[in-house]
Amino acid sequence: LLIACQLVRAFDSLYVRPRPKWFGVNLGGWLLLERGPSNPLFENTNAPGDEEWGFCEFVRRCGSAESTFSRHRSRHVTEETIVKCKALGLNAVGLGTLGLKL
Repeated sequence: LLIACQLVRAFDSLYVRPRPKWFGVNLGGWLLLERGPSNPLFENTNAPGDEEWGFCEFVRRCGSAESTFSRHRSRHVTEETIVKCKALGLNAVGLGTLGLKL
């Protein structure tokens, strides 16, 4: 058993690549709407509440859901934002409950 454990450790050191540490930032409010990061979006539409469901219901009733989301997603986090994150040495971003590797 001892020899088997030593063999496993030896193989691990040969074949398991060290994983780089993740340094990241949360870019919330782009895919998953939250009042904090997406506050301008909520304020510009005068939407009540502070969560995505109520906001979506409000803009849908107003008939402006598609244009509101399109405008928000094209401006809130842009390619320039990602380039700046990379330049700062970040290698991961959080998008609400999603995570993407740079």
